[in-house]
Amino acid sequence: MKRKRLSLAREALTKNKIIKLIIMQSSTFVQPIDKKNSVNQTGLRGKIWENGKITAGVVPGKKIRQADREYDRDYEYQFDSAFVPVRDYKGYRLEEQTYFIPERSQEIIEQKYSPQDSSDIRFSSPINSHSLPRDEVRSPRTPRGQGGLTSYGKNMIQNGCYRLEQIYSRKRLAFGTITLPSLPEDYLLLLIADWSELARQFLQQLDRELARHSPKSRGHYVGATEIQPERMEKSGIPCPHLHFVYPAHAGDWNWWITADRMRQIWHSILSARLAQWIPADQLPEINCRAACNCQRLKKSAAKEMGKYLSKGSCIKKIKDSGYIDFLPSSWWHCGRILATAIKKHIIPCPGDLLLAIRQGIDLVGRGLCEYLYPVERDGMIFGWSGKLSDLGNKFFRNSS
Repeated sequence: MKRKRLSLAREALTKNKIIKLIIMQSSTFVQPIDKKNSVNQTGLRGKIWENGKITAGVVPGKKIRQADREYDRDYEYQFDSAFVPVRDYKGYRLEEQTYFIPERSQEIIEQKYSPQDSSDIRFSSPINSHSLPRDEVRSPRTPRGQGGLTSYGKNMIQNGCYRLEQIYSRKRLAFGTITLPSLPEDYLLLLIADWSELARQFLQQLDRELARHSPKSRGHYVGATEIQPERMEKSGIPCPHLHFVYPAHAGDWNWWITADRMRQIWHSILSARLAQWIPADQLPEINCRAACNCQRLKKSAAKEMGKYLSKGSCIKKIKDSGYIDFLPSSWWHCGRILATAIKKHIIPCPGDLLLAIRQGIDLVGRGLCEYLYPVERDGMIFGWSGKLSDLGNKFFRNSS
């Protein structure tokens, strides 16, 4: 046994030496690397996900604090917005002190606190307030979800599928889909406006049902929302549907939750939501027979979900159609326990990898990356995105 362990350890060391020799073929790696100060040397910072996905970005410069910016202005204007005491003050008692107010501050006070209009009186003085009033904000923030699925959401979905396969294997996982049934347009728009909450309630109920059969599977699900392009072309309404991956059985093909049970859960959620706005005698008939589907995975969960992630979300068409306010606020869902496990397996990019990316080493040609491309905007590179191969993932994870 000891000889076998020694031989395996020697093989691992030789593999690491071979990989280092492959990287060190370039003259740019002759200089030693300080891992603690690697960010300062390369100007990059990144992380490696569990499935080998790497993201590296340029470290922005240090921002100047607001307190430090005050000293950049001219001295005579620094205290123009405050109460300034009279220079020729000679008294020593409080009732004899006199102050004057600058002209600009006087105008603000008269405008905000004029006795003719007392509706503008607020608890915080606009002179000393750190934030502008809402009506004076120049660029309001875009509502959440109107930009579609983010790159962080894609990485969480892909790594969530990868983690589920590592825990349960592909044979025990299932792929489910829920969508909205055929209803009148007014009722559909009511449900579409609350789609993120409806999807959250369905996955929460699904998770509770699964935990009754297998307590260890609590919080182990991941899903993504997609707009149905074919249905949108026919009706003109952006109807979403949810794809999700979850553990379905213990390996004996006795499913913990059947498709009929999913339809019952989905029907109860939709009926309860419509009952909040519509009287009971006017509720439409909801048929969820074709609105729910679940089946076993035919291939990798990450590849199955990747098909729907690559389709896009028809954001441009929805904006042109005038339904931009009906976009979901959340495009992806993940159980809390699974999300915690995903984040635990994220590691920072080591200095060797950051320096190789910075110097433009052909990591794809050397067999360390499957793909690697720069992220550009307005002709400037802000970062890199790629995926490590099995060989590169083992090496860089061990070297970090």
